[in-house]
Parts: sequence; C-alpha cells; structure tokens
Amino acid sequence: MTNREKAASALVLLWAALSVYLLFYFFSIPRNLLAFALAAGASALLGKKALACREKRVWLPCGLFAAFFSAALVVGRRVDEENAEFLGLSRVDGVYWSVFTLYFCLLSAAVILWLREHPLPLGKAPLPEGRLGRALSWASWSGFTALCFLFYYFVFFPGLLTGDSFACLIRAMGLAKFNNQQPIVYQLLLSVFVRLGWLLGEDPASGQAGVALFSLFQLLCMAAMFGYCLYWLRRHGCPRPVLWGLAVFFGANPLHAMYAVTLWKDVMFGGFLMLLVLFLWDTAAEKGENLLRWQGILAFVLLSFAVSFFRNNGVYIFACVVVVMAVQLRARWKRVLPLLLAVSGAIYLIQGPLYTALNIGVGTPAESLAIPLQQIARVVDREGEITEEQREFLEPLLPLETVKEQYWAFTVDRIKFHEDFDDYYLATHLGEFFRTWAGMLGPNLKEYCVAYLMETAGYWRLGTTNWIVAPGIQGYSDTYGVEPANLTQRYLGADLQQPIQDWVARLQEGDFTGPLFNIASMVWLLFFLFPLLLAQKRGRELLCLLPLLLLWGTTMVAAPTYCELRYVYGLFTAAPAALWIALPKRGAQGLEEGKGEV
Repeated sequence: MTNREKAASALVLLWAALSVYLLFYFFSIPRNLLAFALAAGASALLGKKALACREKRVWLPCGLFAAFFSAALVVGRRVDEENAEFLGLSRVDGVYWSVFTLYFCLLSAAVILWLREHPLPLGKAPLPEGRLGRALSWASWSGFTALCFLFYYFVFFPGLLTGDSFACLIRAMGLAKFNNQQPIVYQLLLSVFVRLGWLLGEDPASGQAGVALFSLFQLLCMAAMFGYCLYWLRRHGCPRPVLWGLAVFFGANPLHAMYAVTLWKDVMFGGFLMLLVLFLWDTAAEKGENLLRWQGILAFVLLSFAVSFFRNNGVYIFACVVVVMAVQLRARWKRVLPLLLAVSGAIYLIQGPLYTALNIGVGTPAESLAIPLQQIARVVDREGEITEEQREFLEPLLPLETVKEQYWAFTVDRIKFHEDFDDYYLATHLGEFFRTWAGMLGPNLKEYCVAYLMETAGYWRLGTTNWIVAPGIQGYSDTYGVEPANLTQRYLGADLQQPIQDWVARLQEGDFTGPLFNIASMVWLLFFLFPLLLAQKRGRELLCLLPLLLLWGTTMVAAPTYCELRYVYGLFTAAPAALWIALPKRGAQGLEEGKGEV
C-alpha cells in the first residue's frame, strides 16, 4: 500500500468515526447509534474506492444530492413538531451542514460506485407471446392484487370517506353544482355509480350503494394498474422472486389496500402517474418509436388525459413532461410534435373554453394560494411589519384578530376554511392581494421563510408524520345515507376495522417499517435516483422520473397542510418500479448510445 493509499484509508476511518459522533450528538437518539455505526462502517469500507474515483458525473450529482439532503437534516432538526414552532438556525448549524454534506457526498458516491460494479442479474424475460398470452399474464398479476384488496373492501364496506370525499359525493348526487375544486371527471365518474345504485333500488336520498359500487370499481382499477406494473417489470427482466415480493408488497400493504377503497381523487391519480413513469421509460428506451405506432399513441393520449383530469396539478405535470419530451425527441419532431400539440390543445380547450361555456367553476383561489396566505398569517401572528394600507386590505379578507386566533404553523386550513374568510373578496381582488403579499415580503423575509418551511415540513423533513389513511367514514354519513356496514362484525363476529387501523399506526411508527410510510423517505429516495442514473450515463432515462419530481414540486408550491401522504401518493405507487429502473443491471445496455449498463 502506497503512502497515498494509507493516507486515504486513514482519512476515511477518521471521517467515519467523526460522522458517528456528530450524528449521534446531532440527533440525540441513542437507539439509532447502531444504525449510524453501521452506516459509518460501510462508508469506511467503500470510501477507499470512492476517493479514488475521478469521474465528474459521479461526484457532481452526489455533491448536489448531499448538499440538499444535509440542508434538510440541519433545518429539519430545528423544527419543533410537538409545539409547531421553528427554533431558528445558528452558525453551528452551518458547520453541521458542511460536515454532513461531505459525509453524504462520500457515502452516496461509494454506494453508487458499489452498485455500478455489482449490477443486479436480469431474469430471463418471457418470449414474445400473442395478445391472449399477454392479457392473461397481466390478468393473473391483477387478479392476485385484487383478491388481497377485496379483503379490505369487505372490512371497510362500503368504503372510506372524508370531507373531500363528501365534497365529490354531494355533486355526484346532484345536491350541489359541479365545481373543479375537486376534479370534474372524478365527480362525473362517481355520479355514474351513484345513479347505477339508484337504478338498483337504492333510496335517491342515499349514496350508500353508489359508494359501494364505486369503491369496488376503483379497487379493480388500482389492482389492474398494479398488475400492469408487475407485468411490465416481468417483461423487462425482473426476476420472479422479486416480482412475487412486489406483488405481496402491493397487495398486502395496508396503505395501497385501504387507499384502493377510499374515495379520494388522489388514489387513481397515483396509479396513473405510475403508469406514466413506465410509459416514459419505454419512450426513452425506444427514442420515441413507440409514439409512431397506434398503440403508443393511444396509451400516451389516455395517460395524458388521465393525469391532467384526475388532479388539478396534473395539468402542470403534463405540460412540463410534454416540453421535455419535445426537446428529447426533437430528432422525430415531424411525427411527434403534432401529437404533443394536439393532445395539449385538446386538454386546454376542455379545461378552458369548454368549462367556461358549461359554467363550471374553478374553485376558490384560496386553494392555490395556501403558501402566500400562510406567510401573511404568520406575519400577522408575529406582529411583523405591516403598513396601514396593507392592514386595510387584509381586514375584509379575514379580521386580523381572527387570523391571530386561528393561525397554526402547520396548515392554512384553519384560516381559509374559517366561516368569516371572504372567498369572493379574495377572488375579486387577486391583483391587490399579490401586491400586498409582495410588499410584505422584504420587511418580513424571515417570517415568510419560516412559514414556508413549516407549511411544507412533511415533504422534505425525515421523520415528520401525520395521519395517512382515512379512519372510517368521517362526517355527513347520516346526512347522505353512507354508513359503515361493519360486515366483519356481522358475519365473523369480530370488528376488524380498529385492529387494522392500529396495525397501520404501528407500521408507520416502526423503526424499520416507518420509512415505507414516510413522505420524506420517498422524496429523498427519488432524489437519490438522479445521481444513480447519471453515474451510469443514463441521463435520457431521467424523463421517466420527471412526473414524480413535478408531483413533489407542485405540492411544495401549493401545499395546504404540512404532511398529507395522499397528495404525493404517486411517489409510493411508482417507487418500486422507479427503483428497479434506476438500479444497474447486468447484461443490459444503457440508453445513452449504448454506453454503460442499465
């Protein structure tokens, strides 16, 4: 061993020991000391080879990832979740950030280099088969998932509902005017099953049968989408043991199973986003060839409309994806560009002129102004700098004394849903609202930043938790005739609803299972996949991760509350496929002109 190699090894060992000490002191969680020690030991073993690496495509992406991840750790440490307060930063936190950035840069680079040198073995992909064989393969995976979901359907019959669910249900029942605050397509789809329930003899004043039918329909749709994901992975060489593990993960995971019978537009949107990820990988792999065939065109059109119409932020995700696709597939622009423009134009015409012609409202502006409203509310609560003119404008929106009483750092819902909040005043004074918000920015920059960090904490801060599944049928059940049937109590003599809810809570709080139910864990996994792909010279495949990044980004722009898993459910549906796509695999060629391994 040369002196240089000895020095490098000594540096890695010293660095590992220092990291263990700092992490232990930083978090003050003794039970995690073993995990920190193992992580440091692994980095020491891998660090020697990592330090010898001179590839910019490894170090630059890892450095950026480490810098942002370390910032989240340092800033997140100052969030007092119990008291909903931000404790402020000091110069010492800057030292922590520097040390952590170097540590995680080394660790992430070492992990990526190790993965690149130890690629996963590809399973033997099935031989080309006819349409019937492909359909049966897809149906078998979907059927297994559906059987698992049906147990939860039986337990929580007719389904799980919250306030947002009833907001859709009353419009589906014709008791309120359609409004795009909740996606129109989702409300129309629900109305079909409500009316079908009435045709089957249900009391028109009740939505029980309609909810039960729609829950079953949604369950089958989600099972089919998860089944297609498994079928797609099999067609791309995923080994059968891994596939069966994922099948059990999808089917037995209470998060997916309970969401499948929950009346939220976020559920099917999460499934569509997963399918879009798979489709975009195929598009990158075939360099747009799939968009020249009718099957690919049909899949793209259906996925584009599904993503754009099942959640209001979906149209922004679609628009950004289209722009990146147009740039990436510019070599085929004569064939691809007309398709992209036609689909984009159709979506715009429907959501713009057609909705206007049908007098379909777009919801209250407060829905998309959660962050600015919360920033202003914090300034009011902390008695920041507000001019008399600004006070005069804000007072009719919601009396400032009421703002002080209702302000809570983790959500703006207490303000925007307050009975005295004037939505009409906000809608008719949007220009003045933005001028007031911008005018308060400079003198209250610190409070604006803190308000933003607290409002979005759950989407970047590891360990932040909140409720993740609906606890039952919440509110309005008597009014609209939708009540839990409790079939397990009736037919099995045991109420399984509460035990399952308790099981979900234990899984969410568990040291090993908790990350699978934590938003920030999925977010940082997603971010890690970017340097992993770039280190393999697979930059073109980043296209398939773009919808997930945009889902997180749009949530960070307009999050109404600090930690709602359903808002980013697409991260959880697509995570297994995205991870499989990004991992190096032996024997497959990369997409960057055949360089590297997939």
